[in-house]
Amino acid sequence: MSGVLVSMISHYHLKKNVIHSDNKHYSVWLSCNDKPVAAFKLDDPIRQESLELVEQCQQQGIQVTMLTGDNSVHAETVAKQLHINEVVANQSPQRKLNYLAVCHRQMWC
Repeated sequence: MSGVLVSMISHYHLKKNVIHSDNKHYSVWLSCNDKPVAAFKLDDPIRQESLELVEQCQQQGIQVTMLTGDNSVHAETVAKQLHINEVVANQSPQRKLNYLAVCHRQMWC
């Protein structure tokens, strides 16, 4: 495929590079010369142990928050399956650390 740029890109990359797509439900897009030509939805199944742990925490009065780097659409879908009401999505590793530091200060200060 001489002269053709083939890329696997995320929805974030589509938005960032002004490639128009209204569908946020796909995880990865295949593009040729910066034009999306195929989409792939990648999902990890929810493990039963995860649901059980969340339910055990909630039964003990522990508020469970999902803190993730995933986009908000995907995070909300997973949170719903796990019965988690509070979601903080689109977080970089540094923003996750900052969030946890604030939580820690609020609990112990």
